Amino acid sequence: YSATQLLVAFVGPSPQLRTRGSVALEARGGGEYDITDADIEKFYAEVTSGSGGDAPKGTVVSELIVKFFHGEFTKQGFKRYSGLWKGPPPGNIGKKDIAIAMASLKEQMKNPMFVTKGGVGYGVDETQKVTNDN
Repeated sequence: YSATQLLVAFVGPSPQLRTRGSVALEARGGGEYDITDADIEKFYAEVTSGSGGDAPKGTVVSELIVKFFHGEFTKQGFKRYSGLWKGPPPGNIGKKDIAIAMASLKEQMKNPMFVTKGGVGYGVDETQKVTNDN
C-alpha cells in the first residue's frame, strides 16, 4: 500500500495550481488592505484642507502626531507616553491626547530639542555643517 502511495505521489496527477490572479491579489494584501485612487484623493483632501487648529480625531495625521509628540523630550531621547489614552472611550486616542501632542509639536517646531545639522555632504566635519542656511 505505501509503495503505491509513493508512486502516485510522483507520477499521479498534479494538484490544482493557483491561478495567476490569486497570486497577484495576495501580493497586494489579499484584498484586505486595497487602496484605491479615491482613498488617496480623500487622504490628500483631508491633509490639505481645514481651518487650522488640532488635527481631527481618528485621522492618520492626528495618530502620527500623537505617536511622535505625545511624551517627553529628554537629553537621552524621546520617551513616548505609555499611560492610558484619555479617549473617549478610555484607552483610545482622544481630543485631549491630540491637544497635548499638538502643543509638544509646536514647542519642538519653535525650539527643537534635537537639532539636525545639514550642509555640504556625507563625511564632512561637524564644524563645517550649518543648523540654518537661510
